Amino acid sequence: SLATEDTLVLYYSGTSIRGHDGLLYLPVSDSDVDYLEATCLDSDYVLSCLRACASRHQLLMMDGCHAGAFFVDNRGIPDGFCAIMACGPDEVTYGDSEGGMFTKLLLEGLRGARADADGDGIVTTEELFDHVRERSQQRDDGCATTPQMWTWNLPQPIQLVAVRQKVFGSYRRADSASA
Repeated sequence: SLATEDTLVLYYSGTSIRGHDGLLYLPVSDSDVDYLEATCLDSDYVLSCLRACASRHQLLMMDGCHAGAFFVDNRGIPDGFCAIMACGPDEVTYGDSEGGMFTKLLLEGLRGARADADGDGIVTTEELFDHVRERSQQRDDGCATTPQMWTWNLPQPIQLVAVRQKVFGSYRRADSASA
């Protein structure tokens, strides 16, 4: 069981469908597109599970079409919650045999110091989102998307990873300018 100060990270990459009611549905192996409400997980169910969790540092990252529709007609968002979604409610996401473009950008931002915009050695949710958003919207291959981010009652961004700081040391006088 999680404590209040623990961080819960929920990541989903896969098919997601926007229903006639506007809600986002996550299909499972035996889902039927004609009966989304009865055969898929819906966003309200996922949110109800998150509300029941004791953690007040929750991050949801979703790489799927229409991911921005996750919060349509929701019944309440838990305190201390942050969501980073691949695209807006009316957009589709893109990928290839190696995975989704959004997921690739997330991983790129979490590796090394690429998303550490302020250079403090820690990648936060806001820095990761900025990293992903810039690269998602700059695509010139027709696959540009508009990632979405929401936070609720989160006093500061969630710290995700600590990155190694590069240290340069030398005893040579010729290296003094670089040092």
